[in-house]
Amino acid sequence: MSKRSSPNRSDGSDDSQSGLEDLDAKRRRLNDIDEKKAKVQAYKLSELVRHKNKQLKGKDREIERLRQRQMTDENTSCTINRHWNNLDEQMRLIALRGASSEDVAELLEGAESVEDTYSRDFLGEIVQMEGDEGETVYDKRVQFRRVIILNVIIMLSVQLLDKVMQQSARKAEQFRLLSRKMSVFMEGMFVFFKFKNYLPYSLYVQEQSSIQSEAKALKSRQNGVSNGIGIDAAELDDLKAECEINADLAANRLQEIRELNEKIQKYAEDTARMEMCLKVSFYSLKRVILMDMINFLFIERYYMKVF
Repeated sequence: MSKRSSPNRSDGSDDSQSGLEDLDAKRRRLNDIDEKKAKVQAYKLSELVRHKNKQLKGKDREIERLRQRQMTDENTSCTINRHWNNLDEQMRLIALRGASSEDVAELLEGAESVEDTYSRDFLGEIVQMEGDEGETVYDKRVQFRRVIILNVIIMLSVQLLDKVMQQSARKAEQFRLLSRKMSVFMEGMFVFFKFKNYLPYSLYVQEQSSIQSEAKALKSRQNGVSNGIGIDAAELDDLKAECEINADLAANRLQEIRELNEKIQKYAEDTARMEMCLKVSFYSLKRVILMDMINFLFIERYYMKVF
């Protein structure tokens, strides 16, 4: 009995031992699987944490950039607002220089209301306003500045027109004086040419009378010779002296005629030069008036399009 039961007992112990080994192997496999799962989960969690840290760093950089941008925008807003207020003040002063008393009162009243409405940080207040309130306030201020700029443009246009009219008056006065000088010069030239035409005629009459007198004297002498009466030396000397005087007179008249011709030529050159100066002055006057009117019309059309 004992010999038979021992193998059975050994078989049972072997089976239990193999069962334990299988259980241990299964447990080890389960532990390995759990360990791998834990490693995978730990890796995923580490990657998730790394990604989150990266996102947080990006968010921090974005927040810093936005903070710097906000500071820059605030500085820019303050600068723009300061220059805007300076421009408003300068435009208001310019408008007050050429405005009437009623316009001055209106501008001062509008400026006081604007200064009460808008503080130094005007753009910051507009940003903080809700709804259409900011747009309404902004449009109101822009409209007020537009009125001031229009007043300045009108004042500058009036000043430009006055300047053009003054220049036109000066040019017209210069043209009138030059025309008067030309008329006086032409009258002098007319008198001179009249005297010039009269002088050769008087010389011609004088020469004809002297020739006729000489012819009469020669005829009388010939009659005297034919009658047997001789001419003495005194009469011959008188005739020679008279001929010399007539020759000197003719030479003097010729010299005077040459001098008069030179003066006439000089006067003609002066007349041509004065006519050229008159034409140039008249052309420059028309050009200045035309350019001033073109500039005025250009400025007027430009600002009419803008406003």
